[in-house]
Amino acid sequence: MALTKAKFQALATKLINKTFGDFRDTLVMRTLDDVVYGSDQTYTNETGLAIPTSIDSKQFESQMIELGDFKLITDAAQWSTVPKVGDVDLIFGGTQWPTVNLTIKDVKKDAANAAYTMIVRAK
Repeated sequence: MALTKAKFQALATKLINKTFGDFRDTLVMRTLDDVVYGSDQTYTNETGLAIPTSIDSKQFESQMIELGDFKLITDAAQWSTVPKVGDVDLIFGGTQWPTVNLTIKDVKKDAANAAYTMIVRAK
């Protein structure tokens, strides 16, 4: 029996929000609004939840990853914001983890559009 896309999405939501729910914390995605000359820069914020994980040591062979970088895994269904390198800033933590401002170094979405896996770095 094959696992359908819808069932995989439901499984990802269950794993992130229930099974591993004790490990998640608040994630804010901040997208720059259009620049208005003479005005302060503004952002559109969207808040959800993510789980931090470590990076496999094999991934450090890439020049993109540095010591201190880590992964965030988040349920894609909760976001209207699409995380992109350079276009979206992140604020993570506040409940279980210290709050930290982050930049996205890499982002992947699985084939079923169920979860985002982001490699992030503290600003």
